[in-house]
Amino acid sequence: MYEHKGKLFALGFLGAAAVLVYVWVPRIHPIEEGGEADVYSAEDDLAESRSKAKCSLHDKPDIGQVPITGTCSKRCSKMKHDCGKFFVGEPWPPSSYGNSGSRSDSCQICQIQGNEYRFATLYNTKYRIPEYTAAVIQREKGAKQSERPKDDYVLWKRVQLGLCSENFREKHPKCKPLCDVSMPWGFYNTLLRQCGACQALSGDLDGCSEKIGVERGHLDPSQINNQDEATMNATFSMINMAPQANLFNGGPWNLLEGEIMLLAQEVFKNKNKYLYIITGTKMSENKHDKWVKGRVLFPKYFWKAVCYTGKDGAGTGAFGMGVYGLNDNNTKKKDLESNMSSLPAFNKWLYGANTKKHIFQGSVCAEDGIQVWKPKLREANELDDEL
Repeated sequence: MYEHKGKLFALGFLGAAAVLVYVWVPRIHPIEEGGEADVYSAEDDLAESRSKAKCSLHDKPDIGQVPITGTCSKRCSKMKHDCGKFFVGEPWPPSSYGNSGSRSDSCQICQIQGNEYRFATLYNTKYRIPEYTAAVIQREKGAKQSERPKDDYVLWKRVQLGLCSENFREKHPKCKPLCDVSMPWGFYNTLLRQCGACQALSGDLDGCSEKIGVERGHLDPSQINNQDEATMNATFSMINMAPQANLFNGGPWNLLEGEIMLLAQEVFKNKNKYLYIITGTKMSENKHDKWVKGRVLFPKYFWKAVCYTGKDGAGTGAFGMGVYGLNDNNTKKKDLESNMSSLPAFNKWLYGANTKKHIFQGSVCAEDGIQVWKPKLREANELDDEL
């Protein structure tokens, strides 16, 4: 009997020792293209548990959630960046996130669906949200429209393969560029480690709408693209998403997007059928924004800039506008209306009072004296009658 107890004690001691070794000894993973070994310890499990935990806002990113220096920029450099057709004037307007020095967190991503470019996103790999998404909208009144995909939760689970590790990309050679590589529960930490370092994952926002009133906010909206099903599906990408207050998203911001849909239908009647729209995010002035689950930045502002280059595309009847709103569930439509302005005034808000930068740099919309489009936001039932 005592011998039996002794064996049990020995086994228990060995088990406890094994647990301690598992927790405290770092797990070394293969060297990636950054030239450094990825070192993970018990923080891996902490990150996994918090990513799956009930949603909350943190004052700063959790331990182990800041990307390894240089890794994301090296991954980004191997991706395609030649989708300038979504910009009017010079492609890729300046960042408003204040990157400096030789290393930049801003990644230029051409969003692809069905082997075609659909829109362009400047993605911040440090904060794991887009700085902006640029799109060219053609929208004909009365044209056939597709329904919002019923399996949008599956589309949100896709990852941008180019921002995953080299090892992960090699294991999924046929899965590109937006890939559904959802992992079983026991392997979620692998996905988090191999792909989540440089981008947000769908699980980062799970449960947040009910818990803290924060949901996945499209930058390039799905509805305005519903006359092209592939483009609409492409918008359900975490690269095109930033955490957004749900009442703001479904309220005044939705009304603004409805007015822009009507505007796109109106200009479609002209010889130049294109409306250029850039939608973005901005941090607070002190850069002390919150982090969703300690992993993804909750931006202080959402903004939109609109440019129409005229009936002939050369300036006749051209107009533009910029607008921003606090990413807050208390923001009302009157707040958005008061924040609509000319593009020069908008650029000063976005880049600073003494700026010479322009969101539509090198285009007719960057010229002095361009007309300003300032819609009055109507209620949803009024918009539905015209859409």
